[in-house]
This record gives sequence, C-alpha cells and structure tokens, in this order.
Amino acid sequence: MHPLYSAACIQTILDIPIRPDRSYFCYNHPMNPTLIILWIYAAMFANSFWEAYVEGRNSWDKGKLGWQIQLGKFRLTAYHFWLFWVMYPLLLTLPLIIYGWDIKLFGILLSAYASGMVVQDLKF
Repeated sequence: MHPLYSAACIQTILDIPIRPDRSYFCYNHPMNPTLIILWIYAAMFANSFWEAYVEGRNSWDKGKLGWQIQLGKFRLTAYHFWLFWVMYPLLLTLPLIIYGWDIKLFGILLSAYASGMVVQDLKF
C-alpha cells in the first residue's frame, strides 16, 4: 500500500455512497507552503514569457482581437479577462476541489496568486 494512504482511507474511498463529510479525501501528506508558492511563481514567470511572445510589441490593449472594456483610464481586454480572472483562479482552486476546503491552503493559493501577479508583471 502506498505510504500516503492508510487502510482506513482506502476503505473510506471504497464506501458507497460517498459520505457528505468529505472523509473520502484521505491524502495524508503534509502541505509545504513554500513549495506551493514557488510552484505558482514559476508558473507566473513562465506565463510572462509566453505572454511576451503573444503580445509582441503591441502590449496590453494595442492591436488585440476581441472585446475591450474601458474602466476609467484602464482598458480591460478579453484576453486578459479570461486569463487572469477566469483561467488562473479556476486552475489555482483545483486543489480545493480535489482535496476539499482548507482555509490554510486557500490563503496560500490566494497570496501566491496575488503576489505572483506582481512577479509576472515585473518580468515584463
């Protein structure tokens, strides 16, 4: 048996029907906040490279296809809306969907996302 799973956990996973208390999520591995943050930073840093290739010399809202919304002095493009307000939050909340709600994990993901946006933006 894999050392990260206990016999009780395997039995719980095999229980039918699935219990509403989410006890079927039995991953017994300690969370490493530093590794999670560094992993998200690496993803943001990699994103800054491919975003630079996609945008080329026409950064942010210049020459982009799709809709744009003027928000005061700021212009939000469809590309940036779907990337930063839909795709990243959906991907970063995936561990919460898989393992269940954990306030510590949520705080780590949220702070890594917010500070990772700075890391991603500074690379430009």
